[in-house]
Amino acid sequence: MIGFDDIKVAAFNNPRLTTIRQPLSNMGRIAAQCVLNQLNGSERFRKQITVEPELVVRESTRAVDQGTQAGSAKKSKSTPKSGTGFAGTD
Repeated sequence: MIGFDDIKVAAFNNPRLTTIRQPLSNMGRIAAQCVLNQLNGSERFRKQITVEPELVVRESTRAVDQGTQAGSAKKSKSTPKSGTGFAGTD
């Protein structure tokens, strides 16, 4: 199980929750710089800016050995799952 946004309580759950951490400070810095650049006329509007999130691995996930991974792949292909919108789960 994994979470998103790395809220503080995720590190205190039992087991501690693996999460995706967004670079919020960097995102704010980029946004402010874009506004300043547009006000100064030095940059055109950008529709999309991509920032790299960070995977913070904690006890709620574990590595999968090769034998288990092969068995899981076969099982998930034959077992229908509800649509979640996440890659690899539909």
